[in-house]
Order: sequence, then structure tokens, then C-alpha cells
Amino acid sequence: MRTRIPAVVAVALSASLLGPVTVLAGNGPKPPKPQVNLIQLDIESPKFRKDLPLPILFSNGSPLIFGARATPAALGIVTEGLATRYPSSFDTGYIVFEDPDDCLELAYNPELPDEFQRPCLVDVNPVTVVPDETYLAFTIDSDLPGVADMSTGNTALRALLADPAVSGEPEFIAVVSDVDAQTVPVSVGPPTGGAVSDGYGYGTDEDFPGLVVLAPHGVGLVFEDADGLAATKPSNLVPVSPRRQRNLAGFLNWVAYELKSNTGGTTVWGGMTLPEGLLAPVVSLDSCVGGTPEGPLCDTAAYRVDGGALQFNDSAPTAQDVYDIVMQPTTMTFELRAFVVSGNAPSELRDENGDGIVSSADARLAGYNVISNEPVIRLRQSPAWICANGVALRTLIGFDHDGNGQVANGNVCPAGAGSIKTLPD
Repeated sequence: MRTRIPAVVAVALSASLLGPVTVLAGNGPKPPKPQVNLIQLDIESPKFRKDLPLPILFSNGSPLIFGARATPAALGIVTEGLATRYPSSFDTGYIVFEDPDDCLELAYNPELPDEFQRPCLVDVNPVTVVPDETYLAFTIDSDLPGVADMSTGNTALRALLADPAVSGEPEFIAVVSDVDAQTVPVSVGPPTGGAVSDGYGYGTDEDFPGLVVLAPHGVGLVFEDADGLAATKPSNLVPVSPRRQRNLAGFLNWVAYELKSNTGGTTVWGGMTLPEGLLAPVVSLDSCVGGTPEGPLCDTAAYRVDGGALQFNDSAPTAQDVYDIVMQPTTMTFELRAFVVSGNAPSELRDENGDGIVSSADARLAGYNVISNEPVIRLRQSPAWICANGVALRTLIGFDHDGNGQVANGNVCPAGAGSIKTLPD
């Protein structure tokens, strides 16, 4: 007979309990939809209001900050480590909302002998144990690409973020030679740190594993590989159908928490410094259309945005000119949405209901227990400058769209220091 224990108890936990993330699969049978949101999720920065002008971010260096406010009705916090304190720096905590069987499976540690297990967990099968709690996990930590992470966060998720084949930059076939149109795979989007165990990259964040962050642009999309299949190293500039999007929460730089806010509940905070190319579209540019190696000069530029229809510009602009046109803050708007699930979020998500939007509704259909609202913001971006030190147009690649063997995407950078810049309209 199982001995019951209260759900709110500080216990030693194994961070690997939660297991690796699975793509396009839920955490067990589809749970009932909660009557109320257990988490009030807000995108704190940039601030968006429908009755005010859209915020404008520079394409890198801007803050993205998420606040997950737990309802005061939560049972409490399970703390990894000593039983006499709340989570401290580099610790993992779990805000527990429901424990249906009053036996805290989150407490199970297969490395401990029976005498150290909670009584109701002594006879648990370590292979089949699945926490039945509804909870929000968080690890107080900070991450940078290429810098090893030493926190106690979810080690299985961190291993996935350290695998370039799973969480690394997408690659497309690009043209790098104007002479013979030589093609090579080129990485796009922000660098993810390679194989370093840094807790940084595409996918589920090991410090905020329930968070889903989605953007329907550029590297947020899943593209096809050479065989027309979805791939993290896609090669083709064709988004898969039905639409699939990658979880961008793995780019969080830090996670922290407010033990008890003035509204009575615990708030988990997570933020990132926007890296170049994370929200920008992928642009394939051929600024030498209409010419041949032996014939007249090129007179047109052609480009695609996120694999869309081919567009032309008769002024044959440089790469920077085209990028400025595509990213023009007065005409181009970007979308960002987020929500929280109990347990581990998906590393990518498919448009399950076929409405053309990847959202929390699709997560529910995939079997995830969505426990928050879904804030959606719109914003504009001011593009980076290809001549700036250390900053490149990380989502613009050369591509011979007309097959004439020429791709002229050069830029001429001016000399001299910078100047005062007025803010964009």
C-alpha cells in the first residue's frame, strides 16, 4: 500500500527525470484543458499594445523578456537540493499546481537506495515512472553561446542543445563564386556555440523547459532537405508543408524568479539579448540577373523571402540595399508568440489543425498540457549593416536564381567614423 505524502515538500531531485524532449509528440495522453490559466505569461519587452505604434527593435542587441506569473493557488515549490531552502542560484525549482495521486513522482531519484526514497516511491519502476504532477520547472542560470554551462538544469535537454545536428544553425546551399557559381552549404541565423554544452540553441530551453517561443519568419521556420523532407539542416529554401516551426526558447540567456510577487504568486522570468538573424527572414539574393559571363552586364536583381515568390528590382541593388528593402520598418512587421506547457515543451511544433498558424492550439492537439495564456506581439526591425564590425547579414545568402552563372552581391563600405543617427519612423 502506498504511503501518501504532501505535494509541497523540498526533496532531492534528479534533473534527468524529465527526460529528453520529443519532437511532435506530447507528454503522454492528452490531458483535459485547464479551466483557468495556471500561468499568466507576458512578453514584457518589447511592449506591444494594439492602440499604440509598433515597437522597433534593432536586429540584434534588443531585449526579449518573458514573465510567467503563477496563480497564488499553486500548491508550492519543490526545491532541488536541501530541504530547508527555496531555489538559489544554479538550482532547479518546480512550481507544482496539481498532484492527483498525492505522491510526488517529481521526487523520484533512481540513483538513491530505497531507504532514501519517499515511501510512496519505493516500489516505483524506474523505467516507467512518469510524473503526474502539473508543474512549471525552472533553473536559475545564465547561458552564452560557446560557454560551458555548469548549472543543475535538465542535463538531457542541455545535451540536445549541445548537438549541432539538432539545435545548430540551419544550412542552405548558397553561391559563393561569381565565376562558376560554385555552391556550398552556408549557415544562417545566429551562431549557437557548436558542440559546447552551453544550454543555448534551437529547441527546448533546459532552464525554462516549459516555455515555447515561436516566430513565423526565417530560422523560426522548418525548411526542406534535398529530398523534400523537414530538416534542421535543410539545404532547400522551401518551408515544409504543413507548416512547422522551431522553438526559439533555447536562445534564452538567463532565467531567474521572484519568490512571491505583490499579487501573491511566484513569477519566473526569462530573457535573451536578441542575436542577429533570429527574427529576420531568410533572403536568397541574386543581384546579377539578365547578364552572362561573356555578354552584357546584369541589369536586374531577384530575391526570395523565406522561400516565397521570386521578386525583382530593376535597379540591381547591392545585398545591403535588398536587405534594407525587405526589412524596411515602415512596411515589414514581425510576429512573436509564446506559451507555457507543463513538463517539457516541444523542440518544434507542427500546424496540427491546418489553419496556417503554429500556436498553443496545435500544442494541445499534439498532446501537451498548455497551462498559460498565449501572448502575441507584433514589432518592426531596423536591419543591421553589413559594414559594421562583427555584424553580418546573417539571414541573407547568395543564390543564382536565373542560372546565368553570376551572383554579384558585393558591397562598398565607406571610410570614416560614425555619425548621429535619427530614430526610424
